Amino acid sequence: MRKSSSPPWKSICSFRNQLLALLGEPFEVIATLQSWHNEAGTFIANAHEFFHFKDNPVSWTKVVWEKWSLPRYNFILWLAVLGKLGTRDRLTFLSNESLCTLCSKDDESHAHLFFSCD
Repeated sequence: MRKSSSPPWKSICSFRNQLLALLGEPFEVIATLQSWHNEAGTFIANAHEFFHFKDNPVSWTKVVWEKWSLPRYNFILWLAVLGKLGTRDRLTFLSNESLCTLCSKDDESHAHLFFSCD
């Protein structure tokens, strides 16, 4: 593939390389592509199902993604469960200040905000 190749061609080549990496042999790739075409559903749906990462479901998913809750609250709770909130301990590259803005007693962190902050 050349640098000057079109984006669709680059995508096709990338797709081919991913299939070769997963399946190993070219004849396996061809057989898989043919099965996606012949099976029920669309080709795209079958390809998505093949590449879709299937992980074990987490125990907190029903609590975080409640249907009655506002999406912004769901999103904040999701970040909190993952420990990815933008607390000062995670944003040290922006400022040297690390004290909690609510209590000014301890460093602001995920654990401090939810479990020990007054």
